[in-house]
Formats: sequence, C-alpha cells, structure tokens
Amino acid sequence: GTEFSTLFGLMKAVVLSNIGTVNYRLKKVRDAMASFEEAKIALEDVNGDERTIDFHHSEPHDDSRFPQRAYLLLVVRLNLSRVSVRLNQPDDAKKYCDLIVEDNKPHRKNRGPSLLRKVTGYHYQRGFHRSNSFSAASSALQTSILAYEHDVDRRSKWLASVAEHYISGLIHESRGEASDHKEAWGHYSRLLSLARTKLDHRHPYIVALLERRGAVL
Repeated sequence: GTEFSTLFGLMKAVVLSNIGTVNYRLKKVRDAMASFEEAKIALEDVNGDERTIDFHHSEPHDDSRFPQRAYLLLVVRLNLSRVSVRLNQPDDAKKYCDLIVEDNKPHRKNRGPSLLRKVTGYHYQRGFHRSNSFSAASSALQTSILAYEHDVDRRSKWLASVAEHYISGLIHESRGEASDHKEAWGHYSRLLSLARTKLDHRHPYIVALLERRGAVL
C-alpha cells in the first residue's frame, strides 16, 4: 500500500545515503555522487506526507521515531553539494545549497502532524482506558519524542547554515579570484561565529573553519 511504499522509499534513501558516505570516505567520489543521486531520487519518489503513516499498529515505542523526508532530503542535498565541489562542479553545488536555504526558511517549513500528537491520540481513538503504569510509560515516551523532534530541528538549522556558509565558501574559494576569496572569508566567518556559540572552542568544526578562513586571507 501507500504507507509501505512511502516507508520503503525513506529507508532506501537512508541506505543509499550511508553507502554514499562510505564511498566518499574511501575517496570514491564519483561512486559517492551516484549513491547520493539515487537517494535523492528515492526521496523525490515518496508521495504524500510521510508523517501520516501509522507507525503505531500496536503499542507506541521508541522505534516509532523515523527521520522526516524533509530532513533526509536536506542531508542528501548537502552531501550532493559537497561532492559537487569536490568534482569541480560549483554551479551544481550552488543549486543544491540554494534549495536547502530556500526550503529551510521559517515560512517554508511544513512539518505536518507531530509524532507526539499521533502517540497521545492513538489510544483515545480506540477507546483504550489508560492504567497508571501505562500513563507513566506513555509520559516518558512523549518526553523522548519531544527531545527527538527538538534534536532534528536543531540539526536541520545547523546543516542549513553549513550549506549557506561553509559550502558556499568552498564554492567561492574554488573560483580563485580575489573577490571570491573575500566572499568565502565572509561566509566562513559567519559560520564560525555561529559555531562558537554552540560548540566548544576546540571542536573540530571550529578548527576546520579557522583553517579555511586562513586559506583565503
């Protein structure tokens, strides 16, 4: 049915994205690009709102949580943009970055029904009387799901910033002109300021940004 094909499409995209990441780390850049492109196609083939899938055929549990299509698409597009820079395809990289930035603007966000609302409504829809022990377990699960959704939102904002500034900086840096180096320095500096408010000053991300900023001075 539709629910199965949607879930299968999301899982297929996760697998292909992981394969692409492994290939990239093995320096098989073109193989990585092919896997990320397949993952993008799998996500684009997902129809409807995946948040309407009834994951809760029985008791809700921790495995009910699954990344949203929008988050998976953000990750795949970011990987495609990075590999495009590596393959000296700056126009393609910019295209993916622009899509990420546009889709992650506040007015474009459309998360659909919260997993939390689905879990809390499940038993009421079936006239189930909650025991005290079930209520305690359900409350813990609700807290866990809220934390999960907050974490996805936090990661999405960070990855969108990486696309807007780090990848954009690499694109400008690859062009080699003095004006492009100035643009790259600005992008790296903006992401560095953000990173310093969220991460330890010795974090590898901050070290990488300092290195890139030094390279374009």
